[in-house]
Formats: sequence, C-alpha cells, structure tokens
Amino acid sequence: MTGLMRKGAYIIMILQLVMLSSAIGKDIRVTSLFDTTHITIGDHVGYSVRIEQPAGISLEVVTLKDTLTNGIEILRGPDKDTLYLDEERLAIYHRYLVTSFDTGRYEVRPIYAEMHTESAIRRFHSDYAYIKVERPDIAPPDTETGFYDIIEPYRAPLTPGEVMPWMLLTAAILFILWLVMKYIRGRRAEGLEAEIVPPEAAHILAYRSLEKLRSEKLWQQGRYKEYFIRISFIVREYIDNRYGLNSLESTSEETLAMLGSSEMNFDDVGECLKDILTLSDLVKFAKHTPEDTDCEICMEHAWNFVSKTRKERLSERADESGKSEQVKERSRPGV
Repeated sequence: MTGLMRKGAYIIMILQLVMLSSAIGKDIRVTSLFDTTHITIGDHVGYSVRIEQPAGISLEVVTLKDTLTNGIEILRGPDKDTLYLDEERLAIYHRYLVTSFDTGRYEVRPIYAEMHTESAIRRFHSDYAYIKVERPDIAPPDTETGFYDIIEPYRAPLTPGEVMPWMLLTAAILFILWLVMKYIRGRRAEGLEAEIVPPEAAHILAYRSLEKLRSEKLWQQGRYKEYFIRISFIVREYIDNRYGLNSLESTSEETLAMLGSSEMNFDDVGECLKDILTLSDLVKFAKHTPEDTDCEICMEHAWNFVSKTRKERLSERADESGKSEQVKERSRPGV
C-alpha cells in the first residue's frame, strides 16, 4: 500500500512540473524580423531578435556571427537591450546590422532561446524572417540581352553644412591677407615719410660715455675695478666704431697691433692708448690698486685719444665759422 502511495505522489509531482513548464512556455515568445522587407545591393538594414518572457526566469539566446544566412553578412552586433513591459514581464532585444551584395530573396532560419531545467532543455523558436535584395533602379535587370557599361558611383550633392566651414575658412584667410597687406603698406608709407636720421659719430658716443663715467665718480668711491672696466670698454667701443675693428673681443696687444697697421698715426696717440689699456688690465686682472692721479690721467688720456683720432664730418670741415672747434673744446675734460 505504501509503495502505491509513493508512485502516486511521483506521478502527481511530474504532472505538476509538466503543467508548470507548459504554463511558462505559453508566456515565452520569440520573434525575429528585418526592419524592412526590401533593400538594394549594399544597403544596411537592421535585424532584431525579440524575446518576451516572465521576469523570474533565465533564457539563453544563440549569438549569431559573420552571417545570418548565405548571402546576408553581419556588420555589427548583437547590441543587447532589456525593456520591462510590466512588473512581471520583460522583453529582451538582440539587434544586428546586416547587408547583402547579391540580389535575391533570402530566408533566415528561426532563432531560438533555451530554458534549462533539471530534467530537460526547452527551446522556443521564432518564425522565419524574409528579405529581398534588388538592384538599384538605374541598373538593368539582367545581362541576358547584352552587355552594359559599368555604372559610375552616385555623386551625393553637397549640403550647406559641408560647404559652410570651407566658406568661413576662405573668408578668414582673405581677411588675414588683407590685414597683412594693409600693415605692410602702412609701414612703407611711414618709412617714406619718416626723416632719415644719420647715426651719431663715434667720437660723440665716446664723449657722452666718458662724461657719464666721470659724473658717477666711481674711483672716488673706491670702485677702481668697475671704473677701469668701464673706461676700457668705452675706448674699445670707440675703436670699433671709428676704425671698424673688433677691439672688444681682442686683447690689448692685439688691439695695439691692429691700430698700428691702420691709417692712425700711432706715434702721436699710441702711448695714450697703451697707458689706458695697460693700466686697465693691471686693475682688472692683477688686482692692482691705482693712485688717484692714475685715475685722472687715464681719463685725460681717453679724452685726448678720442679727440686726436676723431673723424670730422663734411659739415664740420666746411664750417669756416669755427663751430667745429667749439665742439672740440667743449668735449675736452675740464671744460
């Protein structure tokens, strides 16, 4: 009796599982379809798989790769998405982007979703999906009646959004060119109108620098090295400007040698220059402390050297009123 009761319990449990599985199966629906039923060669079209199911179960959906069927190629996918229909049901989407390069009517086999249970695996299939691939209207339907030239690619018309950036870029370039031309013309006009001012003579620059150095009274403050560095620089700069030599980057011996071979009458002013450069080198490099009289004599030698070697301008030479001589007297130290 007990054995019969156990068998009956097993039968009842199996019937309940079958009825529950059947009830769940009725709530699961799989569909697959294209976004459109007609495309031309090379067009892209979407292909979607939709599974409606109860929210509390888990289904496995086959993933398609490379092709849907012979002639239909997969470009991208699947892009998965889930949409809740209500509190107890949801819809799962698998979307693909496909194309075809052969004409014809294509049939895609059903897609299925699987539900795994302890005793079996149940599959839920979609219907077949159909699509027709056609030639463009400009192409002949076939070549049985003859051969045709290859049709050139379509030329898409330009849109305002494509043209506008190039128009703005061209306008910006033209505006910049106009500003540059205006600036150049303005500079040329200013150059023509500006008065040409001749550069100051070498001795004028030297007089001004010597006068400034004397007014600063460096050696009176015990700043001997700075004083002789400055006076040596002024004399060397004058030599460069007056004779076109490179005294600033030459040694004292090299400077004296260059001047000895130039047009300068070295016997007349050479001793003044030699005293300036020699004493300056002793103070700068040998840490020699000069006497106050040495500082005054060095300044006097610098003035005399510039005054005796200065190059007079034509206007000064032609001036018979003696103004050039007055300039010389004012430029000497102590005047």
